This record gives sequence, structure tokens and C-alpha cells, in this order.
Amino acid sequence: MTKNEGALALDFILSATVCQIAVSTTDLQARLRQALQPTIAPQSPSNEAQIQKYPRPQLSTPYLTPRDATEEMIANEWSRLLGLSPVGVNDNFLESGGHSLLAVQLISRLRELFRVEITIGAFFETLTVSGIAQALRRVETTAGQVDAIAELRRQMDGMTPEALNEWLCKEEQSASSPGTD
Repeated sequence: MTKNEGALALDFILSATVCQIAVSTTDLQARLRQALQPTIAPQSPSNEAQIQKYPRPQLSTPYLTPRDATEEMIANEWSRLLGLSPVGVNDNFLESGGHSLLAVQLISRLRELFRVEITIGAFFETLTVSGIAQALRRVETTAGQVDAIAELRRQMDGMTPEALNEWLCKEEQSASSPGTD
């Protein structure tokens, strides 16, 4: 931004009647598009190892392992967010150390991962991994969508970066080939 552009921007800001103004020295629309674009990259084992996990606290429910890929994904995101391991399907989010701000972060991540809209109200009605899985399934736009995404993600997480890249290239080629559905 040049001196003149800065002076014009300051003059505009000071004379504006709006509550908030964003000033960017780069293309703001491009930056917003980039920031809003979902980034779902598999966690590499080296990244996972760097995050310190604390043991599961003493909760009112016994530990029960996730029973399917969807519960496993939710438990993994919960574990990453709260820094706890393991997370059981009947563990209560608040009892595990969660609070409303962490709930918003978890909901945001689940929306990004599963491509479904779960409300904060629905989340707080079902504060367990199994309850959240059921809530996600209730709002999916296509039957089986949530479970299919979770199963695919489980497979992708089990691949090496090279194998994942190779698989994605094959999928891209088959999707762009004429005559495929």
C-alpha cells in the first residue's frame, strides 16, 4: 500500500459510519476464499506424536472403545482437541474437560470432516461420542454419507503419504476419463 493509498484508507475509515472495516494490503477476497476453503489433510504419525496426550480422567462412565469408523473419527477429533487419550463412546464432553468454546471448535471440525450441519444445541443435547455420531447421521443429506466419509478417512489415514498420493492421482484420472459415472 502506498502512502497516498494509506492516507485515503485512513480518511475513509475515520469518516465511515460502519462499525467494522477490514483493510488488507493484498487481495482480501482471495485471502477469504483461501481461509474458508476446508483443509482435510490426514494427520501424519509424526504430527500425532508431537501432540502430548493426557490419560483419560476418572469419569462417571466406564471406557468403551469406538464401535465404527464414525465414532472413531469423532473420538480422534475430541482427543486431539482436549489432549486426552483414549476417548470412549460414552464419555461426556464437559466431564472430560470440554467447554462451550471447545465445543464450537469440535463442531466446526466435524462439519468440515463430514459435510453436515450440526447445531450447537444438538451437540449439547448429546454430549457423548455415540450421541454426536447419531446426531450427525440424523442431519446427513444422503443416507450413509457420514459413515462412508468416516470409512474412507480411516482408509486414507492408514496409507503412507506416497500411497495416498498415488491413490488420489488414480481417482482423479478415473474421474476425468470420458465414459465414467
